[in-house]
Amino acid sequence: MRCPSIENARVLAVTDQAMISGCNFVSVLYLARVLSPSDFGTFSLALLCTLCMSNLHRATITQPMNVLGSGEHALEVAARLLALLRLHAVVIPLAVTALLLLAVHFFPDAKVAAAAAGYIACTFFQETIRRYWYTLQRFRRAVFTDLLAYGGRIILLPIAGSLWSLTSSDVFLIMTLPILSAILVDVRRLPPRNPSHCMTVGQVVRQHWPLSRWLVLTVLAVWGGSQAYPFLLSPLGPATVATFMACRNLLNATTVVIQSIDNYLPVRAAALLRSGGKGALTQHLVRTLVVTAAGGAAFSVMMVTAALPLLHLIYGGAYDDAAPILRILPLGTLAALMATVLGAYSLAMEDARASFFSNVGASAMSFTVGVWMVTADGIRGAAVAAVLTATAALVLQATFVVTRLRALPEMETAAA
Repeated sequence: MRCPSIENARVLAVTDQAMISGCNFVSVLYLARVLSPSDFGTFSLALLCTLCMSNLHRATITQPMNVLGSGEHALEVAARLLALLRLHAVVIPLAVTALLLLAVHFFPDAKVAAAAAGYIACTFFQETIRRYWYTLQRFRRAVFTDLLAYGGRIILLPIAGSLWSLTSSDVFLIMTLPILSAILVDVRRLPPRNPSHCMTVGQVVRQHWPLSRWLVLTVLAVWGGSQAYPFLLSPLGPATVATFMACRNLLNATTVVIQSIDNYLPVRAAALLRSGGKGALTQHLVRTLVVTAAGGAAFSVMMVTAALPLLHLIYGGAYDDAAPILRILPLGTLAALMATVLGAYSLAMEDARASFFSNVGASAMSFTVGVWMVTADGIRGAAVAAVLTATAALVLQATFVVTRLRALPEMETAAA
């Protein structure tokens, strides 16, 4: 199968990520509308736990496969994939055990925990094969199976919701079905085992570990800084979590923008640094920050001024009382957008530590000031603390970028 051109590959990759984000965004908004606040709060906590497991899976399995496999022959990548699939005999039980332990504390519902465990097991397999297609640059195959896995849920969920009253456990089971269909399609297209190109589970673990250990630390830092507040609110009950998540889910409309920045901007900025040097990079950074700030501010103003009508329109009146919270959170979204831009330029300057330490600082804010404010002022305290946490990450990231820029020589070009 011919690989697409670089430009077509970029378009397909962005399309794939946008489709997944869009399907997830629409699904969660629909579920917030049809589930009771208590059930939606339970579902949100369970979903966040599965997303955390998925991010750790990506850090240990798929991202190292993408990096290491990019320089390998197709047969070698296939051997790596088969070894990784065998490794899931250990990975899935570990993830399920962690999920069940989290469930005991955050969503003590046996049916939801069991359904979420099945969902995460299938997601691990589907995501591993999906990233295998990415490694081979066969993006059309990834787009097709993701259309089944994620597009299927936005079809099945409304159908099921029209037939009976959905519960959190129902939702996880329904979301698992299209993922299973994608796995079945993908498995039929995998290459057969080649005896001349074999890898053991031990070999892939040893090769992945130098990369994955830092990626895992980064995932934990990011989650501590950006995803802690629903869990900190869990002692106040699932309905309170649901109110917070209903607001935050509306702000997740910016996810596609953030992913586009992550995918495109580091490559563009690195190329600009090589061709135009420090001055060209600085000018591009300033322009990008101005555009991002303007767009993010416009989005934030829209959310603040139209908070009540938006909540009423999207959720049918179930979360109208969340308008004061929605008027606070957009400031954090603006800070997160700006920090994402700065993080992209850090990567372009070959500084991956900046984002890690920025998120460590944000995590420290979550579990000190954030815990105190949630205890003192409940959901409103969580909203204000979330903004302060995002702002802390932005300030730290900006400090690292400015420091790194100053350390660059005046002419950092390809000739140098």
